Amino acid sequence: MTSREKWISRRDAIKILGTGALSLGMLSSCGGSSSSGGKPQGDVTVWYYPFGVGVEQLYAKFVQEFQHEYPDIKIKLQLQPFNNRNPKILSAIAAHQGPDVVYITTDPMIRFAEAKAIAPLDDLLPKNIWSGIVPASTKEVSYKGSHWYLPIWQELPVWLYTPSLLEQVGWDPAKPPATWDDMSKLCEQAKSHSLFGWGYNAGSVTLNDTFYPFLYQAGGRPFSPDGKHTTFNSEAGVEALTYITELFAKGWSPQAYMSPISDQAQSPYFQKQQIVSIQYKQNQLIAANTNFPSLKVQVLPVLKQKEQWGFGALAGWAISGNAKNKEAAAAWLSFLARPEIALRHCEAFGEMPVIQQAATKAFKNNPELKALDAELPMTFGEQKHKYGRDIMPLVIPEIQAAITRQKTPKQALDDAASKADNLLAKG
Repeated sequence: MTSREKWISRRDAIKILGTGALSLGMLSSCGGSSSSGGKPQGDVTVWYYPFGVGVEQLYAKFVQEFQHEYPDIKIKLQLQPFNNRNPKILSAIAAHQGPDVVYITTDPMIRFAEAKAIAPLDDLLPKNIWSGIVPASTKEVSYKGSHWYLPIWQELPVWLYTPSLLEQVGWDPAKPPATWDDMSKLCEQAKSHSLFGWGYNAGSVTLNDTFYPFLYQAGGRPFSPDGKHTTFNSEAGVEALTYITELFAKGWSPQAYMSPISDQAQSPYFQKQQIVSIQYKQNQLIAANTNFPSLKVQVLPVLKQKEQWGFGALAGWAISGNAKNKEAAAAWLSFLARPEIALRHCEAFGEMPVIQQAATKAFKNNPELKALDAELPMTFGEQKHKYGRDIMPLVIPEIQAAITRQKTPKQALDDAASKADNLLAKG
């Protein structure tokens, strides 16, 4: 068993998934074969996203190489914004105007599958394609006996720190903080030097890389093992939110994080006001080294309280339930899953391949990114729950109410849990 397989087997089996408020009955599956006895053919519209610098050029090159082999398939790339992407996908497919191939993570998988917004892949892709993928990743994309998306890469959690700022406040840069207690001490030292030690992204629309890492580190989980109840208001959840509220109450976290920050350059961390960043993914390490070389950023160890965890999503590609040329779309997915293609994507944007042949070769010339592979055992993924995404708008305002001292952490989480459990009770 590889370290990667060992890691994912340790992940909590409950992951975050749904988004969108569309009625499931609005969506229908009406696609069919586009093959005419030989190679598949037809148009395939692909919605992809700003995975990193140079994404348009890389994917244009992929299309060029693919169409050299499949001249009868026309790939139409359409770059989309990340914001609000899942409801937009559902709405477009419901109106029969959506893409044939979509980028997807575990969050929306069950919702999309039940809505027939995406097609099961087992009869579309070669069966041996699954044997080349990390087994636990294929398990994650399975639901009711079918595979619903083709996983290609895994995100990893990254907290960045600036060694020169650590040194400025009297902290040994060679021994960066690794625990909540360490972070508290650093924050106190930073405050005495008119700096912020850490931050919490309270303006984010997701809990995945905001509240949930604190919850996991405190020993809690969002859902009960049977998925019927939320458990984020446990003792561990209260401990996590109490610590978050203290970050703001004690002046350790910038108030700027109470509002969304979409531009990296506007982040207090990248403005050199903050010593340790909020949680990012490894692509932000690449961006930081490219856009802010003077910071000479380093990666913090995965943070720990009772447990040591950070968040990272499993990502890949799905075929729309309405795709007219499903065989052509499947040919494109199979191409993207080739080890050499997956490797090029992952090395360009800092993701870890879950295609096993690509994983063995990834980042051999980039020790800093290769070293992040050690974080896999401490990475949890999105919640594999029908309402995992839908509870977030119910929880986030309550967390903000606790931060602004309108409610105690316990009151805020209990109120959020009551609302979320009412949603889960719908079944």
